[in-house]
Amino acid sequence: MTAQFIHLRVSSEYSISRGLLRINEIVANAEKLSMPAVALTDLSNMFGMVKFFKQAEATGIKPIGGTILNLISSDANEGEILCLAKNNEGLKSLMKLISLAQLQQKKGKVLISLEQFSSAHEGIIVISGGNRSNIFNLFKQKKIKELKNELIQFRDVFKDDFCIEVQKTGRGHEDEFIKHILPLAYELSIPVIATNDVMFSRREDFEIHETKVCINTGKTLNDSNREKNYTTEQFFKSTKEMRDLFSNFDPDILFDNTLRISQKCNVSFTTDEYFLPEYPVPDNHDFNSFLSELSNSKLQKIIQDFDVKKQSTYQERLDYELAQIHATGFSSYFLIVADFIQWSKSNDVPVGPGRGSGAGSLVAFALGITALDPIEHNLLFERFINPERISMPDFDIDFCMDKRDRVIDYVSQKYGKDAVSQIVTFGTMAARAVVRDVARALGKP
Repeated sequence: MTAQFIHLRVSSEYSISRGLLRINEIVANAEKLSMPAVALTDLSNMFGMVKFFKQAEATGIKPIGGTILNLISSDANEGEILCLAKNNEGLKSLMKLISLAQLQQKKGKVLISLEQFSSAHEGIIVISGGNRSNIFNLFKQKKIKELKNELIQFRDVFKDDFCIEVQKTGRGHEDEFIKHILPLAYELSIPVIATNDVMFSRREDFEIHETKVCINTGKTLNDSNREKNYTTEQFFKSTKEMRDLFSNFDPDILFDNTLRISQKCNVSFTTDEYFLPEYPVPDNHDFNSFLSELSNSKLQKIIQDFDVKKQSTYQERLDYELAQIHATGFSSYFLIVADFIQWSKSNDVPVGPGRGSGAGSLVAFALGITALDPIEHNLLFERFINPERISMPDFDIDFCMDKRDRVIDYVSQKYGKDAVSQIVTFGTMAARAVVRDVARALGKP
């Protein structure tokens, strides 16, 4: 029986500067080609990981989470290293490494040192040897002794979780590298795998991919001086296509190792739970009782001059909302948001009045999260929290652009940096922008 090949190096559209594949295309290709598993390995990020895991698991395909990092190894040798999470600890390690690398980027390049990587690689499978890797760069420079020393160093640091990858994508020096690295890997007892550095779905997508690369680099397709780092071979190939490609290099071993690695990677990605920081409530309270006491006391100040009937209307609405908030487990969220908004207002940070469905909450109004009275404006609470369709509530809050970093620092210091993160918003290319950018890449005015 011939060995099954698993794609362990796949870039999606979240590799902004070079990937073309959408997440659903990666999963669909793996399913179409009867591959039991597939990896997502975007450059210095895991933006698509949640979507990838959900779609792969729904299709019955094993998702493998990973990333590609720019590593500075010995003697300032810089190159890409492929990383795969073996388990949940490995996934956390990758997140830490990505964050560290992003925070110390130089001239727009995200970098991490071998020393930093070595201190936080628990649960990670480390793979080097791709076209832009540290050891491939040393081979191109004919630094054979340094290449061997680097392999020994990687092996000694990462132990059984280190392996070498080889590629045949039509880029320079690949065949020579394979002929040199296979006996060396055997000598050093380092397993070798085949990868294809996948960037797009089909061979005919290459021109589209090159156009996207040109859009991102500001170059034109007919620019004879532009770097051409990709080839028509970097599509999502079948096991047969990969076998034909590596027919001269014992594909069974190279492919079997991809399957072995996929079997070692077992991450359980939880997306149906909410993890909130611990809000410090007084000893005689839990989240629910403290939220009730706080919102009731603040509401009394708001309605103290109302007539009895109107007071009753507001109190009934508050009691109803609190019951729903308690039942859905979001009391601590209200307390946390109220806390940093109150801090902002007390520390000369302008805060907006609130917008979106959160403005329909009387609890939010009483706590000072929003500045709009939902009863006066006839706003529905159920648009914010609906017991029939429970989802995480989300307050839309605007802070002064010049001072928002102070709010982020406050929240990070109070609740811990490991409990706070910022999120990204991705913009897609609308039709008019696409026409303009593609025309520019084609060299058309």
